[in-house]
Amino acid sequence: MAGKVLHAVADAGIRFIDTGRNYSGFHAEPRLGRLLQPIFRQVPRDQWILSSKGGTLTPAGALSNLWTRERKDFSLANIQAGIEQSIANLQCGYLDLYFLHGFTQADANDELLRGLQNLRANGRIRAIGVNTHTEADMQWLCAHRDVFDVALIDYSPAARHREAIIARMHQAGLGVIAGTVLAQGHVLPPRRVRSQKDLWYLARASLKPSARRLSEAAGPVREILSAQSEMTPAQAAFAYVLENAAISSAVFGSADVAHVREIAYASGKQLSPELMAAIRRS
Repeated sequence: MAGKVLHAVADAGIRFIDTGRNYSGFHAEPRLGRLLQPIFRQVPRDQWILSSKGGTLTPAGALSNLWTRERKDFSLANIQAGIEQSIANLQCGYLDLYFLHGFTQADANDELLRGLQNLRANGRIRAIGVNTHTEADMQWLCAHRDVFDVALIDYSPAARHREAIIARMHQAGLGVIAGTVLAQGHVLPPRRVRSQKDLWYLARASLKPSARRLSEAAGPVREILSAQSEMTPAQAAFAYVLENAAISSAVFGSADVAHVREIAYASGKQLSPELMAAIRRS
């Protein structure tokens, strides 16, 4: 199935793939690397933007991890080793974009920041980013534009409070990539549980206190997106996010070919002024 999804990605014209060193119990990168090799024969490697993340030592993707505190290591030695392992896993020669996963300004030190710049200068990584959900750290990134190129943050029609800091980062010259565009599924109608994968998403979206707060905040937007007929609710959510000129791109997770095609359709689409206004009033 994963191979079919990747071929659907390529066929849809999507050229940005984001993964993480610890995803799927550290199995995501090696599997993706194997599946990308035949795709590179159709669409050459240099036409892709491949991104990965490091610094997190806890494997992601198990239900038990919903209650496990993440362990992190942002030492330069660990980050360097992680980058080389990611490149080897993905069989891609270099990383276009590398995110420090869950990094905060408290984790920064001169050795790490200089080392990241050296890794970018020697071509092992083309751009350096931080995956963060904390506005104070987003502000800090703006002041360290010499080191960091990109921020990956949560942004959706239910997280419109992010728009001021997004504008600030864009003004500072940072690329801003939106993640969690569907607010962990809370801007969509409830999904039926048909597989273990569905159970994982349902548990993640309902068991954590932060996820329950997100569900409450997303309620009004969910009703608006479900009632409109311009697009599917998921397409409308992505169209809203991508209509923000300060957003460089958006990422989403999928294990379904139809879902890939559904989201790809949202690229370049515009919401009607009436729908946009309704979302902003919610």
